[in-house]
Amino acid sequence: MATDLKLLICYAHQDATFKDTLLAHLQDLRQQKAVTVWEDTALHEGQLRISVLEAELQQAGVILLLVSPDFMQSRFVAMPALLRLFRQLSLAGKRVVPLILSATNWGVLDFCKTQALPKGDIPLERVLYPAEEWQAIVKRISRWCAEQLSAPNEVSIAVDLQHLPATNTPLVGRRQASKDLTNAFDNKNTFIISITAPAGVGKSALVNAWLEKIAPHYLGASHVFGWSFYGQSDEQPSVSSSLFLTHALRFFGHTGELPLTDDAKAQRLAILLREKPMILVLDGVEALQYSPLVRKGACADLGLKTFLQILKTQHLGAQHLVVLTSRQKIIELTDIEHKGYDNLTLDNLNAGESANLLKLLGIKGSPWQLIPVTKTYSGHALALILLGNLCVDVYAGDVTQHARLPALSVAEEQGGQALRVIRFYDEKFWTVNAPERVFLQLLSLLDRPLTLAERTLLLQNTQLAKPVRKLSELEWAGVIFHLNKLGLVQTHPQQNPEAWDTHALVRHYFREQLRTQQAELWQEAHHVLFEHLQTLPPSNQPDTLISLEPLYRAVTHGCLAGEYEAALRLYRERILRGDQYYSTQQLGAFSADLAVIANFFEASNWAKPITNLSIADQSWLLAQAAFYMMALGQLEEGLMPLKGAAMLCKARQDWKNAAKAHNNRADLLLTLGRLSEAEEVAQAAIELAETSQHNFTRLLCHAKFGNLLHQLGELDYSHAAFELAEMLQVEDQPSDGQLYSLIGSQYCDLLLDTAQNAVEHGTILLRAQKSLAIAEEQLGLVSIAFGRLTLGKVFNVLERYEESLLALNAALQQLRQAEVFLYIPEALLARAVTYQRLNHWDSAKRDVEEVLDIAKRSNMSLYEVKASLLLANLLLDKYALQQPTGNYFVTRLVGQGVGDNTLTQAEELYRQTSRLVYEMNYRLRLAELSLLGARLAHYTHATDSAIHHLEVAQSRIVAIEQWGLLGQWERVRLEIG
Repeated sequence: MATDLKLLICYAHQDATFKDTLLAHLQDLRQQKAVTVWEDTALHEGQLRISVLEAELQQAGVILLLVSPDFMQSRFVAMPALLRLFRQLSLAGKRVVPLILSATNWGVLDFCKTQALPKGDIPLERVLYPAEEWQAIVKRISRWCAEQLSAPNEVSIAVDLQHLPATNTPLVGRRQASKDLTNAFDNKNTFIISITAPAGVGKSALVNAWLEKIAPHYLGASHVFGWSFYGQSDEQPSVSSSLFLTHALRFFGHTGELPLTDDAKAQRLAILLREKPMILVLDGVEALQYSPLVRKGACADLGLKTFLQILKTQHLGAQHLVVLTSRQKIIELTDIEHKGYDNLTLDNLNAGESANLLKLLGIKGSPWQLIPVTKTYSGHALALILLGNLCVDVYAGDVTQHARLPALSVAEEQGGQALRVIRFYDEKFWTVNAPERVFLQLLSLLDRPLTLAERTLLLQNTQLAKPVRKLSELEWAGVIFHLNKLGLVQTHPQQNPEAWDTHALVRHYFREQLRTQQAELWQEAHHVLFEHLQTLPPSNQPDTLISLEPLYRAVTHGCLAGEYEAALRLYRERILRGDQYYSTQQLGAFSADLAVIANFFEASNWAKPITNLSIADQSWLLAQAAFYMMALGQLEEGLMPLKGAAMLCKARQDWKNAAKAHNNRADLLLTLGRLSEAEEVAQAAIELAETSQHNFTRLLCHAKFGNLLHQLGELDYSHAAFELAEMLQVEDQPSDGQLYSLIGSQYCDLLLDTAQNAVEHGTILLRAQKSLAIAEEQLGLVSIAFGRLTLGKVFNVLERYEESLLALNAALQQLRQAEVFLYIPEALLARAVTYQRLNHWDSAKRDVEEVLDIAKRSNMSLYEVKASLLLANLLLDKYALQQPTGNYFVTRLVGQGVGDNTLTQAEELYRQTSRLVYEMNYRLRLAELSLLGARLAHYTHATDSAIHHLEVAQSRIVAIEQWGLLGQWERVRLEIG
């Protein structure tokens, strides 16, 4: 390894005096042979050869850029190839250092801004004590020399930050926030940090500056990965975590086949993150969140929601850091106290920082003259950057000209003062066909950086780009350089300088202007992208999620072009592969598919598909949306398309499908714990089914109503509904003679709840066995799973626990395989009860906690109640181990210790469950709740209360003839003595 530091100085020939001063200060280091200085005189002689310079740059240990207005106008910056080379070297870990000689806009050097000298980015010509500043610079170079001598062999670090947004503007302030991020990496008690602030305050700029600061060694992390979720939709979340999870799993070392669902991918990723020192950055999380006014801004994406909920419960420890940025709070992380999580709320810049930023951009005047202006713009970072660049570019640095900007409209308050500057350019400064304006309109067509290939495509094929079609590459370089100088365009980082991005506020402004004022040009441009993206996949029907991405994008652009039928045909033929439903069944891409079909619905209304489509297509879309939402656990959201489907069918007098939509909606309402609403909708479903005179629809609706009545504690009426359904089943299919599959399983649940003796249990066993046989002979995987689920429950009641466990394991495996998300909790709870009977406390608790996790993630209040009751009883079983043996009817559990807070946890569960049971009107669980109350009262030495609860439970059991609870009632009676 070389012992001397090779220092390459790049400068404009007008700044030779500064260069000579620097060399004079480095004389001692040069004599000690600690540093070798190389000057790029070839540039000044006009004989630049990129290949020669590249070789020198590669050998240099430090590349020093003497930044001045002349330098920023030189070929160092003006030549895209040379600027790209500097960027690539910086991102690869080479130390590229701007030495600021005089005030100028050097935002294009964003990739190395964190290395800038002097400290605070104050130009050398303006420092109070130049000699001291030169000494500080020499001291810094001397330290680099020492590092060169002591540098260890390079350790391979995996870095992928190409999916993060570019931020080419200087960062002012935020030192404490940057320090907090650095400290968190080595802090074993903080491993998740969210950065929240409104748009344009500087979240992405902070993260990018911090990443550049800690490069190339990244504090010792072996893996550094970044992803942005930013998307076009402003009204509802219409992007997904699918691609992020797919890329991240491969990056962090997953081998073999990927897990099928986003939920499973998220769980696998959480495991991988624990295995290695890492930094994970997730930018623009608000794209996957609801508005704060909708569900308190909860995460709308199952994959990300699962990932966050797992992260907050596991301790990643030191040298593991997940950083998230969002415009709003991330409630999945803030809903409970969590020591591993911290939130950094970014405020607007203070007056001093704002004035410093303007000075850095080249604004004239003293700080006290600038402070009144900064107050007008409230310290909003993006607004100040755009304002400063405007005044330098147009008004020679005179910030008083800001009064020329248009007033802020009410509609623009969300965008802040930045929109005043954007509107000034658009309305006052540029002509309609100005190249800068047209280029920003082209950028606004996409929800990601615009690539060179896409720019070329749009230039050649759209009327929108016609005014700038004849610009030469040199002229284009000038346009982009100018926009970059103004802070309106950023070159995308990570070795792709021929891709251009802009801030979300800028993109949103020009997108809306183009969409509302030049609709024909807007649609034509999207048509061009629609046609182009369809040609990109390697085959007609790509077989991976990554290779499908161009088709997903094509569907979006097709809809934006108004070509809904063609876009839908593309989706069904090439993504779904017709009736194969390839993307969901084979790739588990439910969230990606839900995101893409959102384009076929009116904004923020999943009940209303676009009316340009046929009624048949609208009905299909409503059904698909509901199915995808249920698969993703978005049950509340699933109500909307089902409501829309019912309305559409009733308008067409399609009573059969209207009844089915009502029936499915009642099912969701029941699972959500909205039993009264479910009852009303289920009754409407029966009326529609009877009107349809379709036998199978009638029996289905009566059976579902029977299940609902069962949960309401109306067991007699439930029997009547199921018996009517079974009679209709026999009429429709005489050979089967009974209900089977899901409704057959639900009927058996009722029969088990009301059975009084072994004879009745034997009859139910025969029914369950026949149901399974029918499923195996005639039906598919899901019906077989329900048959085994029923059999497992019956075996449990018959105390044939090992057989029960075998059946339930098989049922659960098949339900997971079939992705029947709605009923996985039912199988887990049934298995937990069997584990409880076998005294396998850990296994039972694990299943119950999984149910609670699913229930809380998807608002399944019905299962939350059932799981909470069972968990509280498991905790009391555990607590009973503390009691003197012989006094209670307690079997010692296998291998369990006792926690001091066990009873407290059980009491809290009882309080929460009581509230839910009465809020939901979940009357079937009243007796179980009283039995739990009796046990709690007993262990808190409230004997009279325990006896009272026991009597209440007995009265309830007798009143509704819930004889299946008598065994549990008897065990509790013996337990409390």
